[in-house]
Amino acid sequence: MKQPLYPELHKKLGNIPVDVTITKIYIASPYTQGDISMNVKVQHDAQEELMELGYMSIMPLLSHYQHIVHPRHYEDWFRIDLELIKGVDALPPVTRRK
Repeated sequence: MKQPLYPELHKKLGNIPVDVTITKIYIASPYTQGDISMNVKVQHDAQEELMELGYMSIMPLLSHYQHIVHPRHYEDWFRIDLELIKGVDALPPVTRRK
């Protein structure tokens, strides 16, 4: 296996088994703090790593692209994210590597 980009994900998810039922992980990370493009990239990288580990991830910052084409109020995205969180097995925070 490749060297993990986000070793904290491995530590936080270590006790969650990967089994026949796909474990759903909500990738929680900043969006508006710092460089938005880099924040979106962090979620793409984390999603790739989670997929390599056998997890299914929910990447809320994909809405970044929807928001560029069809801007919505922050509250709309927040309401959607709260619904997405209800169906996940884990919610590890992910931050940009320095």
